[in-house]
Amino acid sequence: MPLELNKKYDFKTYAPAILGGSYHGMLVESTMDYTNATHYRDVTNTHKEILPYLPTTTPKDPKLLTYVLFSDTDGNRLLLAQEWIDASSIKEVAGITAMMTLENVSMQDIEHLKKVVISLGLGDKIKVASEEELTTANSYKGVFDTKAELINKHPTGKKNDFAIVKVPFQIWIWDINSNDWITG
Repeated sequence: MPLELNKKYDFKTYAPAILGGSYHGMLVESTMDYTNATHYRDVTNTHKEILPYLPTTTPKDPKLLTYVLFSDTDGNRLLLAQEWIDASSIKEVAGITAMMTLENVSMQDIEHLKKVVISLGLGDKIKVASEEELTTANSYKGVFDTKAELINKHPTGKKNDFAIVKVPFQIWIWDINSNDWITG
């Protein structure tokens, strides 16, 4: 499986004692040739050391390898040759959509939050939606102080409807089988 830029992968290496065994959620930052890879680690000696653990078809010359710069969720960087990774172990990590509700915030607060998210390298993932958009697009019914308040405002629902109740803090989902709000 070819590793693609800006995608995350789980994988294992052929030489776990030397390179580390299993990696999870590693983001592909860039690919590079031998010359650029030497700025990150001693790829020549590393390749010599792990060559006995690699498939026999692996080039002996480290200048012929493709190098991949990864980062983990904490921002730590790791450079590996793609040939050092067990191709059969590579699995793309699918992202999820996460939603956050911020109450009583100003546009200045939202702009500040955007800057923080961008500084974490997630700027291309931001979508700011109005409460009206959230209600329509995601069946989000809002935040309520109690379940009774939720039921008073929305006695019935439809598939995928959900709401947040503050006391006790829970997410409530409309259950189409029981025709009732249930905790999620």
